[in-house]
Amino acid sequence: MRTNFQYKDRTSSICYYCGELPQSVDHCPAIAEVDRKGIEYFKKERIPLILISACYECNQILSDHSIHTLSARKLFIKKALLKKYKKILAMPTWEEEELRELSDELRYHVEIGLKAKSAISLRILW
Repeated sequence: MRTNFQYKDRTSSICYYCGELPQSVDHCPAIAEVDRKGIEYFKKERIPLILISACYECNQILSDHSIHTLSARKLFIKKALLKKYKKILAMPTWEEEELRELSDELRYHVEIGLKAKSAISLRILW
């Protein structure tokens, strides 16, 4: 079954959906759906079977959802990331002066949160 999938980009060193390092390969459409409907359905509907570099989180978000285009899959992931990281993304920005007024331990935790917010924002904007 998997030999019928074609690579979108065999040499990609980034997740197609968010720009992170890929740890897995996404099957578009999902293997479970191809197994359920059969390859002939996808040939008849002219839906290509594509392998795409993906990070573990994006691949897990997509799971076996029935989404057949890469653009729709990317949008689905963006919405899921926004929902999953809603609290981190709502974190306020801090001025350097405000951070200096915090205790070392609290500043450390705030800075970690700000780095996480920045990284997640970049993934969503990818």
